[in-house]
Amino acid sequence: MDAVMYSSVGRNLSEGVGSFWFPYFTEAHMATPSFHENPPLGYGFMALFYSIFGTGTHTEVIFTATSFLITVVLIVKFWRMIWPTNYKMAWLPVLLWVVNTGVQWSFQNNMMENLMGIFVLGSTMALYRAFKADVRHLYWAVWGGFLIVCAFLIKGLPGLFVLAAPMALAIAEGHSYKKAIIQSITLVAVLAVAGTALYLYEPARESLDIYLFERTANRLSDGATTESRYFILRILAENLAIPGILTLIAGLIFTRVNNERMQWEPLITFLTIMGIAGSLPFIATFVQRGFYLVPVYPFFALAFASILRPVIEKTTSKWRRRPVLQVSGWVLIVIGLGLTAYMSQFPDRDEEIISDVKLIKDEFGPRTVMYTTGDLNQNWRLKSYLERYARIAMNDRLDPTETEFAILPKGARFTQGDKLENLSDKLKIVDVYSIRSN
Repeated sequence: MDAVMYSSVGRNLSEGVGSFWFPYFTEAHMATPSFHENPPLGYGFMALFYSIFGTGTHTEVIFTATSFLITVVLIVKFWRMIWPTNYKMAWLPVLLWVVNTGVQWSFQNNMMENLMGIFVLGSTMALYRAFKADVRHLYWAVWGGFLIVCAFLIKGLPGLFVLAAPMALAIAEGHSYKKAIIQSITLVAVLAVAGTALYLYEPARESLDIYLFERTANRLSDGATTESRYFILRILAENLAIPGILTLIAGLIFTRVNNERMQWEPLITFLTIMGIAGSLPFIATFVQRGFYLVPVYPFFALAFASILRPVIEKTTSKWRRRPVLQVSGWVLIVIGLGLTAYMSQFPDRDEEIISDVKLIKDEFGPRTVMYTTGDLNQNWRLKSYLERYARIAMNDRLDPTETEFAILPKGARFTQGDKLENLSDKLKIVDVYSIRSN
């Protein structure tokens, strides 16, 4: 549902409905007419894709696939940055990332964490490069700070955990604490400059005030999603189970095959600290969802792969010389992409809602506003699909006489209009009425 809402906001923005700092979802959304579930940069990227590729649902597939591929490229580049002599093993962290069920779910559902994760990973790479540089290390620290600002403008406060990267590197490697402190100060300075600039720009200040002090503050105080502070850690353990077990099994097998030993390197400590830094802060609140952890999974995948690196290099170097394995890999990729494109045509959930929305779309023009009841206006799935697929809005704050049509739950009584029988006979969860004028 979240992704359908985000897609609607991005599509509307591409069509000039709403503005960057005050994006628009649909009528009678919440307390404000604009949409502030997240800061607006993610919707801006979506709007750009809709402007380029059109407003059909295929654009969501392109957007998600692009996010996925960029993340893969960054994982590969980060691996080659930290293990330059084992650069041909970059497929291993990608594999251990892809088999993570949390990653699979998030990309299937086009969550905003996918996009934030790109900037989190990019910022960490810049800060790693800053820590290792003898010169221009502040240049890379500034770049890291800029990318943290972007992460914040996509998903808010969770994107700030990358601030821990310089000190995490110093702790892991046991040196250069002074450089880490200087880089940390640089990051704070970049965030302060960006924050001041945003505060001085009135639309940005008003938009972020709503996000931080109305949406986020109210959500933290009244929007608990779990009864346990440690729910997020259980989800983390569950989603790391498959890559973790694969790492353990592969490590035990190849330790014997190649007569090598797994080793714990300082870089593994750094990657683990970053993964924990992006996970632990959530225990401070009872607002926790599993997909919040998606940006930390590349760090754990890189850590697991780094543990396996010394014991399987000899074997994988033999595999790479076998053409049949290379060809098989590309064939599997092509088959996977083909199946994905084919299956994207068919809804695998909310089939009745989507069927009703398509019927309503065929009968009414875009930007039609229908009167509805308060209960149906809280049916976020129906509301989101109506906006995304049909550009039709429901509003329970209208007097029925202020609009031409009403949409009500199936079988509900409505004395102020006449049921559109031909349409309602086909609908499964709602009825539509033509409102009688006085």
